[in-house]
Amino acid sequence: MIKNIRVSHRDRSFYLHYENKGLSDGMTSYHLHNDYEIYFLIEGKRKYTIDNKHYIIHENSLVFINRNVLHQTFAINEPQHKRFVLNFQKSCIPSEAYYLLQLLFENGPTILKVSLHERELFLELLKGLQNEYITDQLDSSLYVKSLLTQLLIASKRLCNQQSVPFPAAIGKSGTKSDMVSSMIKYIHEHYGRSLSLPKLSHKFHLSEHYLCHIFREVTGCTIIQYINVVRINEARRLLLETNIKIRDIVTKIGFSNHVHFCRVFKKEVGTSPTQFREDYI
Repeated sequence: MIKNIRVSHRDRSFYLHYENKGLSDGMTSYHLHNDYEIYFLIEGKRKYTIDNKHYIIHENSLVFINRNVLHQTFAINEPQHKRFVLNFQKSCIPSEAYYLLQLLFENGPTILKVSLHERELFLELLKGLQNEYITDQLDSSLYVKSLLTQLLIASKRLCNQQSVPFPAAIGKSGTKSDMVSSMIKYIHEHYGRSLSLPKLSHKFHLSEHYLCHIFREVTGCTIIQYINVVRINEARRLLLETNIKIRDIVTKIGFSNHVHFCRVFKKEVGTSPTQFREDYI
């Protein structure tokens, strides 16, 4: 199996990598994106934080994460781990398979335990996807869609077999978590407006210091970082899916000026908004 490979497919709507991680703590920061994500932990043990809830994930587990959901993984005494991470957009599967997205992702997170017998099927499909990734032949996009649909169907059948949810969310429940969940919901509903700390402080009847403190304690990132991630994620969507001018996108997603938007966008994405649109359209 090829190790530590991170490559982009030609149609830009599908991304997969396999990593054999040593002394690493996994994803270095909380993040979200406009893709569906499948995380297959092959070896090791991880703590996964998804949308402000925490899960212990053991080897041979599949995790399905919906679009625009904040998530991150952490080491648990076993930094060595192997994983596949697959991200894809809706256009990567036929319309007849859209019901699988609702079942596995939109009602999630869905976390499934894979038996040793079933493991071979999922690894075979993932290796097939990886091979198409690398060779990138003329008909690779069609083959990727076929293999991805097979992977989702196999996951759905496995989900039907496991009537008991696995595993249950753990920890960080209660008042602070509830307050931060309310903040996150508010941010997603109002990211196009001014979300200054004084306004958020007034909205949630908390001092600015305490608001920032509990948000970072529960999520692991600052509230400003989270707002920027949400806004930049929406900017990426608008750049790819619409012809809206960049200056209008800046206003639409709540940034006060173009220069600040471009600075934050390049920090989060690695390129300018103009270059991003040119590269991916």
